[in-house]
Amino acid sequence: MHRTIHWALLGGLLLLAPLRLTEALSIEPQITINMLTVPEEMRDRFHEFEERLQSYVEDHDWDPEDERLTLHVPIAIQVQSAADATGIIECRGTFACNNSGDINIQDNDWIFRYDEFRDFSHQRNNFDSLLGMIDFHMHLIIGYELDKLGEMAGNAHFELAAQIGNRAKFSELNQGWDKRMEDLGKLFTPDYENYRRLRWATHTSMYYKEVLENDYEAWISAVTAIKLAEQVDDPTLLQNFWRVNYRHLGMIFVRAADRDNLNLIRRLDRTDPTRMDWYQERLTEIDD
Repeated sequence: MHRTIHWALLGGLLLLAPLRLTEALSIEPQITINMLTVPEEMRDRFHEFEERLQSYVEDHDWDPEDERLTLHVPIAIQVQSAADATGIIECRGTFACNNSGDINIQDNDWIFRYDEFRDFSHQRNNFDSLLGMIDFHMHLIIGYELDKLGEMAGNAHFELAAQIGNRAKFSELNQGWDKRMEDLGKLFTPDYENYRRLRWATHTSMYYKEVLENDYEAWISAVTAIKLAEQVDDPTLLQNFWRVNYRHLGMIFVRAADRDNLNLIRRLDRTDPTRMDWYQERLTEIDD
């Protein structure tokens, strides 16, 4: 076993901290299942569903070559309908997960089959309408988190998600997969790549500030983050990002407390107009 690095959660971001030994990148899921609209006699056939999914996610080495982090991922599955199809249950449902920060995934177009007697196992070359959905979104979440640790560092996991999606499109239960693959492709467009670099620069700033206590390098990364935010044209990409990160970036410039940093806060104001009052208050602090 190699000595590895655990990333501790701080303000919705993962920070470097040598806390424990792990063998691979792992996910600690918090799974909730909602089946209120499914008849009770059918619900009984799902009596171990949540536990089986929990083991499927948390017992898997999601990246044996990357030992840097453990992710805490809330997962919510709603089974809206379920019907017996010659011993296998065919379901319609929704899937949601998030990174406890700025990434929220909500997928409302999902049809899958559940075999209550079949073992759950990870199979890279085959597609399963239930487990493939889990794998696809877990690789997305991992990719988003790795993006915060290095420039475009999530690409390998986004490519794994794409492989799952390509197999899904040719499966019998392929509803929704064209849209999922379309959304995945957007990650490699210029606008979204600037957004991904923005998340990396901001996390780097937080790492320098909170872990290394290096205010200057934190400031340099924060300035880079503002420049990248100004290059993102789609305001919806920035909404959740600013909700999580505006205080960190704003306070870095307040602490520097000079005229140049007053102008930097004005630039934050322009890219995040929903928090205009908060930025104006910070400008007053610098003026004082």
